[in-house]
Amino acid sequence: MKGILYLNDAEIATLDETRISVFKTYDEDPIRVSYSTHRLNTGKTFVELERHRVMRLHLEDGREADVIYQHACLDAEGKLAGVLRVLGDFRDGES
Repeated sequence: MKGILYLNDAEIATLDETRISVFKTYDEDPIRVSYSTHRLNTGKTFVELERHRVMRLHLEDGREADVIYQHACLDAEGKLAGVLRVLGDFRDGES
């Protein structure tokens, strides 16, 4: 499923593929979103430099969540892969 990252209501990244995981070992914020993409930054904002700011993730199925950029690396195919930490839970977005 595709996703879009927003910072201050501006689109800053397009995620080609996302996967949601829940880790029961974390009491706070157990939901993580793994992603991969060919091109992370869609605007002038470098997502990697905004890792401590709260961003909004909008998934193509209409769900939204506040997230923090947690980890990123290159995979074997040269795509950027990473993890976003979901703050709280997903909510139904405005379609």
